[in-house]
Amino acid sequence: MKRRILFVDDEDSVLDALEALLRKDRDRWEMVFVMDGAQALQELRKAPFDLVISDMRMPGMDGAELLAHVKKENPSAARMILSGQATRESVIRSIPVAQQFLAKPCNAAALRKIIDRTLALRSLLESDALRAIAGKLGTLPSAPHTYTLLTEAAARPETTMADLAAVVQRDPAMSARVLQLVNSAFFGVSQPVTSVTKAVTLLGVEVIKGLALVSGIFAAPGPQAIDGFSFQEVADNSFLAARLAKEFLRNSSLSDEAFTAALLRDVGELVFALGIPVELAQAIREAKASGRSLHAVETELLGVSHAEAGAYLLGLWGLPYSIVEAVAFHHKPGSVGEGPHETLAAVHAADALAGDEANLDLQFLAATGFSEKLAQWREIAAHTLAH
Repeated sequence: MKRRILFVDDEDSVLDALEALLRKDRDRWEMVFVMDGAQALQELRKAPFDLVISDMRMPGMDGAELLAHVKKENPSAARMILSGQATRESVIRSIPVAQQFLAKPCNAAALRKIIDRTLALRSLLESDALRAIAGKLGTLPSAPHTYTLLTEAAARPETTMADLAAVVQRDPAMSARVLQLVNSAFFGVSQPVTSVTKAVTLLGVEVIKGLALVSGIFAAPGPQAIDGFSFQEVADNSFLAARLAKEFLRNSSLSDEAFTAALLRDVGELVFALGIPVELAQAIREAKASGRSLHAVETELLGVSHAEAGAYLLGLWGLPYSIVEAVAFHHKPGSVGEGPHETLAAVHAADALAGDEANLDLQFLAATGFSEKLAQWREIAAHTLAH
C-alpha cells in the first residue's frame, strides 16, 4: 500500500517544484499538494496521512498551528516543517508539534532521503499504538543542539578535533561527561586528562556525538515524581551498558556505533517519563508486582514499549538505521530479519549483563554466531561491574 504524504505551502511555485522534484516517486508514494491549512485539514479528514510536510510562514493558519491540528487529529502522522524563513518566535511555537525541520531550498536527493528514512522507520515499527503515542509526545521534538552542531562540524572535511572540542566546551554538562568518561577506569589512561580537546581526541567523533545526544536528553526538565523511576539511575545504567557494548566490539569498526546505541537504548523510558508519566508509573507498579519485565508490561498496557518509542524518536532525529534498529529490538533481538547483527548483539548482551542475565536471548546469539563470544563478554562485564 502506498504511503500518503501531504505537502502544504502557500506558494504555487514551491508546490510545483516539489511535485516536479518527486515526480518519479509517484509509483510508491501518494502525494497531495495543497496551498493552505484549511485545505490541508480537509484532506486529513478524508483519509489519514503517513507524513505531513508544511511551510512555516503562511497567511491565516501558519505551519505551527496546522501541525498542532495534525497532532490532534492524525497523531500517528510524522510532522515536518519545510521553511525558508521563520522568526524565532514561530520556531519556538513549532517545537512541540514539528518533529523535524527542513530548510528551503531542499534538493530532490536530500528531500527524498529524509522522506525515505521517515517512511522506512514506519515500516520497521509498524504499530498504530507506537505512532499514536509518539504523535502525542512533544517534549523531545528535535535532537539536542550540541549534537546538531557536532554533526554539522564533523561533516566538514576541514574540521579538526580542536574544532569539535570547541563545540563541546560550549556545553558545560557535555564537557563534564566527556572528562568523566575519558578518566574512568574503562579507558585506563596513565595520567588524569583535564583537557577537553585531548579527551575528544581520545574518545573519537562517534562517541562524542553519542554523549552529546544523551547529555542533551538528560538536560531536559525533570518529570513529576514517579515511584520506582529515577533519571539518574537510567543515566548510570545507560553509561555502563555503553561501556560494555564498546568493549564487546573492541576490535571491530562498529565499537563506537555499539557505544552510542547502548547509551541511547532506554531513551524511550525518558520519553515516557516526560510525556506520559501516569502510564509509566502504572507500568512500573505492575512490573514490580508481577515480576515481569518493564518492557513486557508497557507493551501490554500501551501497545508499545519504551524500546520502540525511543527508536521511533531517534529515527526522526536522523540517527543511522543500525542504531535505531538496535534500540528498537534490544529486548527482543530475535524479532529482526536477516542481515548483520553485530551492533544489536553487543547492545542486547550489554543490556542483559548490566542488569539481569536471565534476559539474554541465547537462541538469537546462537543463530547469529555470537554464542562463542558470550564467555568473553561475561568476563568483561564481571570485571567492569567490579570496578
